[in-house]
Amino acid sequence: MKNFVLLTFFFSISFFMQAAVVQTVQNGSWNDANTWNTKAIPTAGDEIAIRHEVTVEEDLTLNNIIVVLEEKGALTVNGKCELRGLSALKIDEESVVSCSSFKTHTSGGIVEINGMLDCSNGELYFGGICSILVHGQLNGGSLKHRGNAELIIEGGFANVQENVSILGNTEVFLRHAEWLIGGDFQLKSAKDIYIIESDITVAGSFLGNSEWSIHLQGGRFTVEKTLHLSNQQQFNVSGRAEIVADHIKLTNNTSINGVDEGGMLKCNSAEVSDAAAIQCANGTEKYNVANYKDIPGNLDLRGGEEVGSALDWKNQFPSLLTDAPKVTVFPNPTTERITIEGFNLANKPEVYITNGSGQMENIAVDQESIRINMKEKYAPGLYTVVIRENEETQSIQVVLQ
Repeated sequence: MKNFVLLTFFFSISFFMQAAVVQTVQNGSWNDANTWNTKAIPTAGDEIAIRHEVTVEEDLTLNNIIVVLEEKGALTVNGKCELRGLSALKIDEESVVSCSSFKTHTSGGIVEINGMLDCSNGELYFGGICSILVHGQLNGGSLKHRGNAELIIEGGFANVQENVSILGNTEVFLRHAEWLIGGDFQLKSAKDIYIIESDITVAGSFLGNSEWSIHLQGGRFTVEKTLHLSNQQQFNVSGRAEIVADHIKLTNNTSINGVDEGGMLKCNSAEVSDAAAIQCANGTEKYNVANYKDIPGNLDLRGGEEVGSALDWKNQFPSLLTDAPKVTVFPNPTTERITIEGFNLANKPEVYITNGSGQMENIAVDQESIRINMKEKYAPGLYTVVIRENEETQSIQVVLQ
């Protein structure tokens, strides 16, 4: 990710460092030659600086054109605005681009927003090979993110009134940012998603359907309806981050991992099945919710504190939360090794690993933490780690990929 950010910055400088040849000299229409210092309407290959209010009555297609809005410049497109080829658009602070819809289908373009890109009533479509850098404000009616487009919101604000859909070989990176989504948020990206010290609020539901991971470091991820992870999606949480949802549904080897001290995971109800799991770090202990369908009532996991909820979890689900097992297994799923830690050797713990056919292997326990090379011993599949300690038995399902 660091290489990606530096590379984007390099290209951004190379696009915008040169002085523009074509400049506005007055307010007016894009298609009026008197608007421009060259007394000619801009064409492909031009570098343009807009320092006045420029209007396009219909659609505007920028093909291999560089446009910079500066000195409170404004570009209003009453139709669609589309970037193609090696086009680039830079909107400086206090400058605005407004359009009915905005689309990128470039082969190496950049859109850098330090002011505002306003497409509140239309669709934002980011496709092709393009980097979208938001340091100011991005408004859209809906947003589709496809192809090899890259979206970085750093120190900026995005407001999408309806649905957001992110598919394909895309990069998404938020840092010190805020993103409001008025509808549903669908994520099926072939890249990891990084959300650092940022807040995302989804008024609808969130569907994560990808083998890649979401990394939430600090900040808050709020889903007002259902947060649903499927297809081995991992949601890794750290740095006092918070996840809040009305309902959480985890299926097909997905997990929410590592809610740490000062962090929080909270929902009104949850479904955890098909080798999915929720893990919450609490000091030296790790709480685990695994393979429980239709959990009623409130689930409130707070890292670093006692685990609490609106129900008495200790009495109703003694193996689930409040007295959750001190022995933990991680990573889960795994591609090679697992670590089992938290044994009390005075209790003479026993560990067994069983497969779907009921075959069982006894694992020697001679220290408080042991490591097992699953890949070396077993074929990919679903296994159950059975831990017996002080007349109590704990079973944890482990997926070997």
